[in-house]
Amino acid sequence: MELPKFLQHESPKSPEEELKFEETDFASDNPTPRLAVCLCLDTSASMAPCMDELNEGVRSFYEEVQKDPNSKYSLEIAIVTFGPEAKQMRDFQPLDQQTRPPMLTANGGTPMGEAINLALDLLEQRKKLYQENGIDYYQPWLILMTDGIPTDPPQTVETAARRTAETASNKKLTVFPVAIGAEASLTALQRFSPVNAPQRLQGYKFRELFGWFSVNAINKSKSVPGQDVPLTPPSWVQY
Repeated sequence: MELPKFLQHESPKSPEEELKFEETDFASDNPTPRLAVCLCLDTSASMAPCMDELNEGVRSFYEEVQKDPNSKYSLEIAIVTFGPEAKQMRDFQPLDQQTRPPMLTANGGTPMGEAINLALDLLEQRKKLYQENGIDYYQPWLILMTDGIPTDPPQTVETAARRTAETASNKKLTVFPVAIGAEASLTALQRFSPVNAPQRLQGYKFRELFGWFSVNAINKSKSVPGQDVPLTPPSWVQY
């Protein structure tokens, strides 16, 4: 059976237009189960030495999942950054309308708790939209990357930790916490991921990291929602 296609736009959207989600873009003619993936990325000042590699990794992630006929119609990616503030850089949209991932720059502190709360809000809203439109979906992914520890008020961090822990423990969210560099705290990241243990990235191997996410997202998009799909062995982890 041929996969449904979205309507093509005559001209590419500007970055500002791509930030705006339009309900008419939800593709009611696309019955493919959806996998909502939120990239929650540290863009604080300390990330400056690896920002080029991070941008390249995000770009390669988009390219790889867009090549696959299943994940192209299944994956919907949002991007939240933190540094100097928590900010939604990209809303969930069909991949064929997200041809240009935003260019990220490094600046400011690390309001990780605020960013995680924002990411969780976006994921909850997206699941509600799926449910209202009768769209089947996979357990959403929250990909969290940082080279430091949260600089938010303790209550903000506590709220984010509690929300992610409860949602992940109830099997309503998969969290992938990634520590970047020697200064990143695995203990701090563990608070946001009671199921998947945080892993430390080897050097600046962001392309390998996002390649791993691509492979596993593609594998997930070929499965039945609710089916357990084992992750492939990672080649980017620093042991």
